[in-house]
Amino acid sequence: MNPRRTMILMAVLVVPVLAAGREPGVGTKTGREDPAARCVVATAQGEFASALEPCREAAEGGALDVHVLEAAARAELEAGDPARSEAIWRRLIDAHGWQWPWAQGLARSLWRQERTAEAEAVLRDAVERDSSPGPARELVAFLMEFSRWDDAAEAARAALRRFPGDCTLHESLGVAEAGLGEDTRAARAIRKALELGCPPLRWTKRGEIPHRIDRPEYRKLLDPRTLVAGLDALPEGEALHRLRLLELVPDPAVAPEVADAILRSRSAPVKLLGLHILQGFGKAAAPQWEAILSAPDLMLRKHALRMIVRTDEPFLVPILERRLDEEKAPHNLGLVRIALARRIAETDPGRARKLLEAIGEDDPSLPLAKEVLARISGSPDAGGKETVRPGTITGPLTAVPRADSPHGSTGGGS
Repeated sequence: MNPRRTMILMAVLVVPVLAAGREPGVGTKTGREDPAARCVVATAQGEFASALEPCREAAEGGALDVHVLEAAARAELEAGDPARSEAIWRRLIDAHGWQWPWAQGLARSLWRQERTAEAEAVLRDAVERDSSPGPARELVAFLMEFSRWDDAAEAARAALRRFPGDCTLHESLGVAEAGLGEDTRAARAIRKALELGCPPLRWTKRGEIPHRIDRPEYRKLLDPRTLVAGLDALPEGEALHRLRLLELVPDPAVAPEVADAILRSRSAPVKLLGLHILQGFGKAAAPQWEAILSAPDLMLRKHALRMIVRTDEPFLVPILERRLDEEKAPHNLGLVRIALARRIAETDPGRARKLLEAIGEDDPSLPLAKEVLARISGSPDAGGKETVRPGTITGPLTAVPRADSPHGSTGGGS
């Protein structure tokens, strides 16, 4: 069961017991006023700072209830004094005997006090005492926190001899191996963890792996379909994380999901990185570009057009032709004209010139239009038709705004 739900359930069960038999106004307190009850409820709800005062009042008042003391120790650990937390965990262990959750709390309180050797000793003792994989997982995570990769790998291997089916221990072994630079062994351990049911992307954020994720051993573990699953509903940070992983394993088959994230997200960085990835899919993403350039979001259309202006993919010509009639924002329409002109300049330079000359003097994209127009400077052929030497219209444009970097700010220019 989820630990937080367990705490809330205990609060529901314990609070009435704490107040049982008491009558308000007869030297007792109601459940709402009782510090022990408020301590348990606030801690169960994760409101550790507000739990501190009632928890201290309850603990210092001689509270004996195990659930109250556990809540007080947790509140001190998360928002108060780790030394107080340590004292309460020891009080519980001394009074009621050793239990892994209390030993875990004790180790973490020692760790918070930078008494790492004592914390490690508590965890190693717990590994010997307890028959579950929990202490071993905690010990390995503790060792990796200090980049003790050798010790962590050794502890993980030892634990796996007892718990060979534990996916978290396999994953942690992989993280430790990655810390040692043993990418092949790391990937093998992580693959095993995934086969056993570990969360498919948790490993990508652990230890040194984020700095080594572009290595082929790890790329093989990334599934584009997994990366885009529910992408449009994720918080900004997680969506960006997945999109950056997708850059390592681009697959045009997931273009619809990337486009959905672009269209539905309220995050400018997500939109821009999504556009950058979509651009890499080429012609396979043509339907998605049509949807994006038709979206009601004016700024999204602008950033998409700025990206398109830099390139010359011919598959966008039919879409841009339709946007000539449908785009109502003047500056965006200027970008449509420039993007289309670049793509038809070699086959129809006369029309390309007319598209560019139609851009008004007050249009912010005019410098860019003039730059492209200057490249359409071919001489008439034998039949008197204007021509453009192949290759002269392509290449980077210096006047394209640079505010829409997929890895930076969206900028505020028009």
